[in-house]
Amino acid sequence: MVLLIHIVLALGGLVLSTLAMVAPSHRKIQGSMALLAGTLSSGTYLVWQTHASITSACTSGLLYVAVTTGLLLVARHRLVVQVNQPTL
Repeated sequence: MVLLIHIVLALGGLVLSTLAMVAPSHRKIQGSMALLAGTLSSGTYLVWQTHASITSACTSGLLYVAVTTGLLLVARHRLVVQVNQPTL
């Protein structure tokens, strides 16, 4: 059950981060960060519960964090530009 939750959180985080990059909003960025935290928490719990290889889990986890963080940085930059753009 925890594995299913972990997978749903991870996929949801990637989808929401991508949506935040395409159409940035403060709520999407916050939601993506919450899903990232949930994914890391559930992944840590899964490694602890199953005594899985930490090397494999950390490699996958770092890749996931890097991709999601990159998407969120682009989304945040686009949101700042969008908010600071003067209206005509």
